[in-house]
Amino acid sequence: METHHADETEDRGKLPTEPALRATLSLLPVGVLTLSPEGTVLLAEGGVFPRLGLNAATLIGSPVMDGPLPRWFQDAAHRALSGEEVSVRGEGGPARRFEVSLRPVRDRAGELTWVVGYVQELSPVAHRAGERREARLRHEFEELANLTRGLLWEATTGPLQFTRVNREAVRLLGFPEEDWYRPGFWEGRIHPDDREEALRVCEEAVTQRRPHQFEYRMVAADGRVIWVRDFVAAAVEREQQVRLRGLMVDITPLKHLLEEARQARRNAERSARRSSFLSQASRKLASSLDFTTTMQTISQVAIPRFTDACALFLLEGGTFQQVVAAHRDPEIKRTLDDLFGRYPPDPNATVGMGQVARSGKSFLFEEVPETLLQRLARTPEHLELLRRLKMRSYLAVPLEAHGSVLGVLAFATVGRRRFDASDLRTAEELGRRSAAALEHARLFRQARKAVQLREDFLAIAAHELRTPLTPLKILLGSLEARLVKGGSPPLSLVRRAQRSVGRLTALVNDLLDVTQLEQGRLELHPEPVSLGELLGEMVEDYQEGDPAHRFQTAGLDQSLHVRADPGRIVQVVANLLDNAIKYSPAGSVVRVSLWQQGQDAVFSVSDQGIGVPASQQVEIFGRFSKATTAPITRYGGLGLGLSICKSVVERHGGRIWVDSVEGQGTTLYVSLPLATGAADQGLGP
Repeated sequence: METHHADETEDRGKLPTEPALRATLSLLPVGVLTLSPEGTVLLAEGGVFPRLGLNAATLIGSPVMDGPLPRWFQDAAHRALSGEEVSVRGEGGPARRFEVSLRPVRDRAGELTWVVGYVQELSPVAHRAGERREARLRHEFEELANLTRGLLWEATTGPLQFTRVNREAVRLLGFPEEDWYRPGFWEGRIHPDDREEALRVCEEAVTQRRPHQFEYRMVAADGRVIWVRDFVAAAVEREQQVRLRGLMVDITPLKHLLEEARQARRNAERSARRSSFLSQASRKLASSLDFTTTMQTISQVAIPRFTDACALFLLEGGTFQQVVAAHRDPEIKRTLDDLFGRYPPDPNATVGMGQVARSGKSFLFEEVPETLLQRLARTPEHLELLRRLKMRSYLAVPLEAHGSVLGVLAFATVGRRRFDASDLRTAEELGRRSAAALEHARLFRQARKAVQLREDFLAIAAHELRTPLTPLKILLGSLEARLVKGGSPPLSLVRRAQRSVGRLTALVNDLLDVTQLEQGRLELHPEPVSLGELLGEMVEDYQEGDPAHRFQTAGLDQSLHVRADPGRIVQVVANLLDNAIKYSPAGSVVRVSLWQQGQDAVFSVSDQGIGVPASQQVEIFGRFSKATTAPITRYGGLGLGLSICKSVVERHGGRIWVDSVEGQGTTLYVSLPLATGAADQGLGP
């Protein structure tokens, strides 16, 4: 055999050549592997590759991800090329188990230069030992998993079906563990609104092979909605088989806390807006004592900040009087004006503003139903107008002062805006402040009226007192001149002077009576009085003193007795007769009638004079009040007579009222209890 000593001596101490190195590596029971950063196989040598059913020589130069290597091997290579040091086991044939370990190698700059590693076949003993170790680790992992408060799970894909869950699954939804393994269980328990998105995220986790996390809702066995956060990752096993693993955490308490925090923030913001709105409204209400102008300003503040539509109606004389009707949409505003013009709210209605006026309670419709419009409508045209308002929410609140409803304030929204209980509270507070402003305006008007009454009274009193004083002064001057000359004054002058003094006395007495009535010091001295006899005597006296009028009587039954102060009743009758004479033309008839009505005696005094307008038939019983048909300059008087009559009659337990037609005459009625049974009891001085 030929030997090359020189060559051997020459190569001694040097690394073997590549062929020699490959030959040496092929004798090893393991396989070595080197990959480029791009995933190309640079080196694949070792006796293990044939047992994997592979030819090492054909692997060199091929992409590791597209070659004949098993899928689990390719997955390990992909992870190593991504910078991860991995050790993975997999099957390479019947009853054969292999392990591949790969490690990335970087240069000083940190750049990947190679991936190196080895592949070995596991012996049956090692395989069994590995299986036992895996079983022990799996058991320990499952014990640890069952201690966690999260749901650890594993599932197959297409469609997703759980293959493993820990004990948290039972606590989370309340279903037994075996239900979780049924096909379609997971998809069936997802909240319908979240199902599409949850399926999409899981599909992405499979196709993109990267972890995902997302939040969605599931429906528990008892119907509760559970919020979960799911962490999902895809795992590749056995060639193309992809499994999903994840951690599902119950975040329902967290969601509730977040929702409570958001709600608290919304409530705080809403409260701030409410306070700002009410503060601005209060400033507007306090800026003027002209309530109508103020409320029109309030509607401008409320629209569109609080509402889309606003209406205010005040109760006056049993009917609604419109103060404000506003809308942010000019077209709907015209419809609103048409609606209230043709169909003003009915204060006696059992729904809508009438309901609020009658009950003194607010109402709120967060969503206005068609049935409400139908109840409000009086005609088909009315219903059509209501529909054209396009109301979504509707609320109304009372304006109350001293226990009485003064009016109704109503609001409505259109579109997406909707009222709720908080808005109702805001409207009620605005209603209270508006009612206070209305009451202040009313008191201001009363104060101004009182001042005007005082000024009118002073003017009237000066005029009325001067009227008898002037002729009295002249008469006294004439009497003085005659007496100075030694003559005797004629009787007519003395009587005229006495009449002037009588008028002055009557004026002073009226003023004293008003003062005593106000202070509750007017004394009564009741005794049985025949009204028929009293009225007859007074009519005779007036007929003699005033031949210019014709006096008639009817039913002056002298058996009708009342228990009364005769002087005060004479004062009442005299006042009524004086008014009848004063306000009716000469030659006209003044009629006095008396009759019994139940347990009362009723008498009336009628004239054919100027009459009292219907709008003033209540006011004429007030102090210093006179009808517009009876100007002071023409008829005189302090305007106290009927006020005194009303107080005196009511002190006797009776009542007084008027019936009049302007231009045709007036009838004043007085009703007093008869002096029989219980009707005359309790009357004292």
